[in-house]
Amino acid sequence: VSEENSGTQKEPPRAKRASHRSLTGGGRFLFENFAPIIHQFTWKDYTLLHDSVKLKPGLDVVLDFSDDWPAEAGGSLVYVDGTGDFTRIAPKGNRLILVERGSHVQRFVQYVNHHGKRGSRTMFITTIPKVL
Repeated sequence: VSEENSGTQKEPPRAKRASHRSLTGGGRFLFENFAPIIHQFTWKDYTLLHDSVKLKPGLDVVLDFSDDWPAEAGGSLVYVDGTGDFTRIAPKGNRLILVERGSHVQRFVQYVNHHGKRGSRTMFITTIPKVL
């Protein structure tokens, strides 16, 4: 009896994760703990800062795929340093953004208002940690 006809299902093969040693031949690898995330923001979406959640210092790599995103819809990526200084990066599609963040710099995405009802803002964001 073949597995197809036996009524049992075979689990799909698990993806193998390459270790950094196999990619570099050993030693420290810069992209260790690399955690890419794709965010999609629509009307009423935003992120928050919280004192108990601190991003580790490193190089933020952001790919913005937000073509035709209206500026008045909000959803800007904002970096703050804890002293009141901030940098606002407005949405613009097909853009690569690199931000070196120190230990006191945090990021958040501003509220997407009603002008963003008909679309979505999509960003790939990851941090390459500083190697000390």
